[in-house]
Amino acid sequence: MNREDKTAAIEARLERSLRRQVRAPKLDGRFDASVWSRIAAEERTAKPPLATRSRMPKWLLACNALGVGITLVLTVLYFVPALADPQVSTELSGAVPGISMPDQASLLKYASPIITALALGFGLMFTRAGRRLMSELQ
Repeated sequence: MNREDKTAAIEARLERSLRRQVRAPKLDGRFDASVWSRIAAEERTAKPPLATRSRMPKWLLACNALGVGITLVLTVLYFVPALADPQVSTELSGAVPGISMPDQASLLKYASPIITALALGFGLMFTRAGRRLMSELQ
């Protein structure tokens, strides 16, 4: 007898032993009827769910309004001079001591997308889609 046959024989013996030990009562139509009547009674007495709107807290609404306002002001302050004088220089105006101008340019070139992605990810955490994504990633 090989190992698979021994395992199958042991499992069959265990199955027969378990069936002899556990006796489930035979259920008739009265059991089903009582279950369905209890479910119907619960449905009649249950209150319908209230239609609640997910309301944003007032402090979050105020922060969003402030952020939108600051964004609009900064956008206007940036684009009005740029539209008035198309020859505006895009070079860094203030030099950081200890870092050369090419190093500053490359630092901004690589750091800006990283900082932007981190800020967008942080903001996304507060949305429904972001919470769903975070729960799937965990």
